[in-house]
Amino acid sequence: MIPATRRRESILSGAQPERLARVRLTYMGTFQAHPSHESQIIYRSAGQRITLEVQRGAERLTVEAAVLERPKDPDRLLAMASGRRNLVPQLGILAMDLDDRVAPLLPTLRRLSGVVAAGVISQLISPEEGLHTGDVIYSVNGFPSGSLDELKAAMQRIRHGQAVAVHLERMGQLIYVVMNAD
Repeated sequence: MIPATRRRESILSGAQPERLARVRLTYMGTFQAHPSHESQIIYRSAGQRITLEVQRGAERLTVEAAVLERPKDPDRLLAMASGRRNLVPQLGILAMDLDDRVAPLLPTLRRLSGVVAAGVISQLISPEEGLHTGDVIYSVNGFPSGSLDELKAAMQRIRHGQAVAVHLERMGQLIYVVMNAD
């Protein structure tokens, strides 16, 4: 389906409006999009491919697309952490490098490197404060944290009870979280 805003922009600019004409699924055959339907929901599994036929005025375009999954399930991150290697006790988290396995589980990020909080283990921090599962850490007290090893090295420089300013991305926003190192 062509998003309503794009359809409206096409009409206002004088361009021909776009309409989904046909969808071909690899194992289910073809169906015609009915002109009176605003949209049709098509359920497919990740990894499958679909072919969309888009009609723009008299012109028809064929586009092949892959069906992708964008889960927001924080338990999937935690399942990827492997215990002691991923433990950052000073911050009370299990963490992992932001890499090709982890990035698809997160919303679009501003940077390509960092450390992802896979799970929060500290029970002393209230849910409103501290780090959250899915936070992407970029630096700690001004020390870059492009990898788990860099984060652990930065944390070695910080004494127990010292204030820690963690620069991170949470739900598309760059923020600082200030806490005391455990």
